[in-house]
Amino acid sequence: MRSPARIVFAFLLVGFTFSCLRADTVLFDERIDSQQKTEIRYDVPDGCVITGLGFRANYDNITTMYVRHHRLTAEGKLTDAAEVLLGSEPTHACEARVDLPEGWIAMGYGAAGEPEWDVTLLRIWARQLQPDGTLSEAKTFSDGFKPDREPERQVVLGGADRVLTGAGLRFASNDIGGIYARSKRILNLTDEDRKKLGNIATRAWAIAPAALEDADRLARDIKKYGINRLDVDFFLSPSRPLQEYLATFEKLCADVPQLQIYLTIDDSGHAEVLSEIKDTHAVTGIVIDVVSFYSGPTDSIEELDWGDRIQNRQRACSQASKRLNMHFRLLGRGAADSLTPSFAASMPKEVGIIIPIDFIRLCRIKLGRMPQFDAREIIVEADLTPHSTRAAPLPDVRIDQLPGYLLETSMVGASGVIVPVCPDGVYLPETINALYLEAFYRLAEDPLQSVDAIWKDLCTARYGAAAEDAISALKRTPAINDLIFGILGLDGLWLSPKVLTIDPSDHLRHYAKLRHPEVTTEFPWYAPDKKTVELAMQEKDTAFWLLAQSISDANQALKTNPTPQTRELFDSMLNLRSAGQFWKDITQAFLYTKTYAIDGAPGTRASVEEALARLRKPMEYGVAFAGTSEFVRSVEESLAKSAKEALFIRSLNG
Repeated sequence: MRSPARIVFAFLLVGFTFSCLRADTVLFDERIDSQQKTEIRYDVPDGCVITGLGFRANYDNITTMYVRHHRLTAEGKLTDAAEVLLGSEPTHACEARVDLPEGWIAMGYGAAGEPEWDVTLLRIWARQLQPDGTLSEAKTFSDGFKPDREPERQVVLGGADRVLTGAGLRFASNDIGGIYARSKRILNLTDEDRKKLGNIATRAWAIAPAALEDADRLARDIKKYGINRLDVDFFLSPSRPLQEYLATFEKLCADVPQLQIYLTIDDSGHAEVLSEIKDTHAVTGIVIDVVSFYSGPTDSIEELDWGDRIQNRQRACSQASKRLNMHFRLLGRGAADSLTPSFAASMPKEVGIIIPIDFIRLCRIKLGRMPQFDAREIIVEADLTPHSTRAAPLPDVRIDQLPGYLLETSMVGASGVIVPVCPDGVYLPETINALYLEAFYRLAEDPLQSVDAIWKDLCTARYGAAAEDAISALKRTPAINDLIFGILGLDGLWLSPKVLTIDPSDHLRHYAKLRHPEVTTEFPWYAPDKKTVELAMQEKDTAFWLLAQSISDANQALKTNPTPQTRELFDSMLNLRSAGQFWKDITQAFLYTKTYAIDGAPGTRASVEEALARLRKPMEYGVAFAGTSEFVRSVEESLAKSAKEALFIRSLNG
């Protein structure tokens, strides 16, 4: 019998409301929020949160760090307070120290320094843990010689349920020169929530037809990973007539009886595909990508007449020689986002939906509260390799971040997950990111499992005695990739995996359909200032600093256990370094070219030419990115124009 007391839980992305008898408070979804260079850093023990910090600087270094932490119990209480002192002078008094009041948890911090090597400000953003396990509004606490000044470096966590679990600082040139932060989320799980965690029953792979060339390999891996659905994408790559693949489908289904095969098709080819597969029993259903269904700029659902078109296609599937299931794959972003509820409402309940996880995160879709999604099959699509190179797979093993993704997937009522396993022609199960894939499926059964235990198990099986060094190398890769691709990269010069030109119209043309409807601002990189350039290059330098450590760890793993697997680990880190150098040069060329359009200075142009000298020989990087030659040409054209028309030069001539 449920208690009459009603407990309301605010879950950041999903917004569910539950009535329940009991809730457990858990810490999960670990994330590195800032990975800059630091002289000292500390991560609290598992299950603990930061409730106090302090620092002292001396001779251009942070020499003393103080951390207080509490353990968070399943009942939502803070217990077992502990204090840690570390650094080259661990017992020295801190110049700035904040101990939060009882019941408060840090959710961000920042600091500032001044000449004579002093930390003059420490500021902590914190929230109070409420009796129901949720967190209050944020409040700031400051200490130091100048508590009212602004921090030189700070990290304030996004989201009302994320708290600080790691911190660290660097002191350089009389300033705070680097900051480190790690965090986890606090979540209250009801019994009803827990029931949903094991509901991800569909394990699907999306593949291009070319992957069917080695059906034996595919069947082997389908069995290994427990895959029960295969989506073959004929919409994007109809390399051969469908009939040539039907025998392969029959063989796969014979080898793996539980396997269902779906064809992803162009909406205009719907009738033709139905007629071609009428005599085969291997095809279970079809998927229509909404990009082929929606082609106009209108935001009016009435103008698009979704309902009749979808009803007709679903009716045709039902009347086929055997009943075929039907799914629609939604866009991740763009004009169609605002149509999603109406779009879902217009479909028969038998039509399922495939939703990219970015769609849920970006658009704050609250599927659990939309009756349009009730009793409908929802499959969430994950991209486990966001940074392709056309030459070599980059390590991007974000195992620590999988629990949050999978819990979000469960809470929206999804019954399955789908993974594209041939990004850019690279077969994912045979790359270093197979670790990511295996962890993904293990955690799908229960996202609250120990990530550390999974890391150790997977790396021990793959690297043997070198497992600890391998884990140390791989754990940095998410932060390294974010630093390499995060400034410009995905936001400004990246389109699946093509480098765009320096012309803003190129970006707007490619990104018009990828933007959220509410986003109207342009990218901030089109008019960089000195601070922007310095920040971008610092981010890339930090990536190389982390890479040096990971390459050293990978090299040690190779020495400890010289196997093909540890050789692949070492080589993949070198590939990542090559990609890092490429994107450092791209960033340098882009930002300094934009700066040259303003100042026309010879020194600015020299910085561009230095990067272009390498970019003109892209194969020397060891990795390849499409569009490089077009980017170089656009930079050269911009330099020639700015040599005569830079703002500063025009002002002198005016």
